[in-house]
Amino acid sequence: MNQPTEGRILLVGEGNFSLSASLIENRTVSGPQLTASCIDTFVAVQESHRLAASNIAFLEKARAMVLFEVDAVDMHNHPDIKLHEYERVVFNFPLADRHNIKKNRALLSDFFSSVKNILDSKRGQVMVTLCKGQGGTPADQPMRSWHDSWQAVSMAANAGLILTQIYPFQTQDFPRYHSVGFRFQDKCFNTDSALVHVFEMARSVTVPSVDASRRFIHQDNQDFVVSAYIRRKLDRWSLLEKENHPLHRLHQHLVTRLSATSPSPTVLHSNHPALPTVLGGHKSWLAVNPGHDAEMEPEDTIVNPEGADKVSDCGSSSRPSSKQLKDLENIEKAAAVVEDSTGDAKLLPGVSGPGLSGRSFRHGVERDGTEREAECAEPCGSASKPATGVLACVSSPVFVVHKMTRPRQNESVTSGVSGDDGASSEVKAMDTDDDAQEPEPLNGAASQTSSKPESTEENGILGTVQSATARSLFHLRSSLFENLTHLSDMLKSKSSKAVMMSGTVFRNCPISSCELPVSHETIFLAESEDTNMDDLANQLCAALRAVMREDTAPKVKVRNTKYLLNLAGTTNNIHVALTLELEGVQKCATLGHVIRFSDVRDGQTAGSEEVSTTQMGAVLYLDNIAFHALQLPDVRLLWSEDDRFIEQFSKEGINSLANFSSFKPFSLYPVCFVHDISFWESPQRVFEEADFFEVVREVADDVVTSVTLVDKFDNAAEGKTSRCYRLVFQSHDCALSYINSWKLQSVLRLRVAHQLGVTLR
Repeated sequence: MNQPTEGRILLVGEGNFSLSASLIENRTVSGPQLTASCIDTFVAVQESHRLAASNIAFLEKARAMVLFEVDAVDMHNHPDIKLHEYERVVFNFPLADRHNIKKNRALLSDFFSSVKNILDSKRGQVMVTLCKGQGGTPADQPMRSWHDSWQAVSMAANAGLILTQIYPFQTQDFPRYHSVGFRFQDKCFNTDSALVHVFEMARSVTVPSVDASRRFIHQDNQDFVVSAYIRRKLDRWSLLEKENHPLHRLHQHLVTRLSATSPSPTVLHSNHPALPTVLGGHKSWLAVNPGHDAEMEPEDTIVNPEGADKVSDCGSSSRPSSKQLKDLENIEKAAAVVEDSTGDAKLLPGVSGPGLSGRSFRHGVERDGTEREAECAEPCGSASKPATGVLACVSSPVFVVHKMTRPRQNESVTSGVSGDDGASSEVKAMDTDDDAQEPEPLNGAASQTSSKPESTEENGILGTVQSATARSLFHLRSSLFENLTHLSDMLKSKSSKAVMMSGTVFRNCPISSCELPVSHETIFLAESEDTNMDDLANQLCAALRAVMREDTAPKVKVRNTKYLLNLAGTTNNIHVALTLELEGVQKCATLGHVIRFSDVRDGQTAGSEEVSTTQMGAVLYLDNIAFHALQLPDVRLLWSEDDRFIEQFSKEGINSLANFSSFKPFSLYPVCFVHDISFWESPQRVFEEADFFEVVREVADDVVTSVTLVDKFDNAAEGKTSRCYRLVFQSHDCALSYINSWKLQSVLRLRVAHQLGVTLR
């Protein structure tokens, strides 16, 4: 408050105008910059406050503007005030009623709603001084209960303001200041432990719209449907390419460190066309080798094999798990899929394409009705049994996507997308006319059905869904491990002895504060004869320690791990030999893995033997590294569009990454709003928590920071199962008001009932 400024300052609710006079006397502002106002008339002020006349005369002599009969909740309509934008608006010790706390909250809320109309949107600050305990933040000592405070942060959020600073109000800094207003009289009141709350404008949390026309990602001249949440993430600028963003600087730091090694890597662009984001198959190509006998703890694994065949025992033990029911459903659908003489899958007559879309085959059921061993593993860090009082978890680590052909007039596009067997899949774009030419089936097989692919407008997406056989299902890559074969090909071309790239990966995960479905990884691969595994691990460990603050951050250590991953459908093995992790950290402690990749290919000519090459490499999880290096309260901050986040790193050089942990929250004490949602599961369909999480993210984006299953029971008499989830709404960079959290909750309830077929309670 006492810091000099070049913009205009408006003081609201002045009593004897002593604070305004003190600011000019301290040379904080000049007279023409300052506007002082009060709610009383000129006569009433002089009669009520003995020092008012002298202070008003001092202000007028300094050429400050003095206004009377200014209502703090209607400033934006005042004929003189509305003519200007103010860099600082000060409301010192507001009070509406001594005994009614709700009236004081309403005063703050209406004041914030008015001041936002006259505040400088870029540099504007609102300063509200409150007595001890009134603000309702942890800065108040002792802190009052939430319902016994003015809830200043929540009231400001109603107008799109966040709390950015809070500091004590020191009366000695304002020698001319004389507090008045005790019992609404010309008497002093206690200002000890009073706090100045500084608020600034921020983006407000709103209910996001689902733009169906934008729910596509484009690759190799083909469109793939993704969830609205992922599409919104991809619509933003790339974090890896945003200048001064921590992930961008972390990538540059790793490039610098690895370039000092021998061989120096060729750095590939994150959108390199040879490294696809959409891959063939209904699940990740990564699978634990079932023939490898190794002792593993959950934190040791990238994909946890122990959770593959577990059955949830929540509720009645006689009721099949959702995995068992889904597998039975998949077997029935897969029985309708046959293969022609060329080995290409097709649908029998009467089986519609959309009926096999979505999550068909998601649990690893082959077309012959058998399960793939250990391929349907849980993602790292997720539990296989959702129980009450713990974070709910998902059962599939990948996002299944559909291939779509949008209507085009007199145009056909042929493109290749690698399928399960690595072959190119040709798709011809369709016309929507009745006489449109029937599409060629996948892989060029001759069509043996007379039915055309169905045109659909589900979720407002207009297009044609290709027959969803096992070969027409695709998924978003869950790790850059899935691009190892592509990187290996680059090394074999002899264009480089080492390659390196950072990219975006997608993994279905629980809703938590340290993991998001969209994250970033860096992968490094080099010829084995040029790289020593231990040297590479030590080099990476040193690079990671450089970004961790030694006095506060956990220590980085290297741990031996012995297990194999293989790329499904191939004989290629990934030997995960070393793990880089943080010591003593429970969540998201794994920072990377050092691997040996065995690339086994058939001979290029008939009768030739298999050709095997071995390469060394590493995968680093950038989001985990940044999360711990910056000591972020929530990993969602990496996606913040607020300039105050990036500005904290814009003045540092690329190599001075030790200062990463200097991150300071720019939204202090963001309020949490807790809402519960209860419903009966649909008896016609299997309830999947992954689907529930997807709806939550589609409606609330990243505002829901935690989802906990708090109650689950079976009604044996009616054969129904009830669930109750507790959702925590919070934003660390946007203004979230209670009314907006309630709106999100209301929309979420309706969307869950509509998309999942549940009955709300």
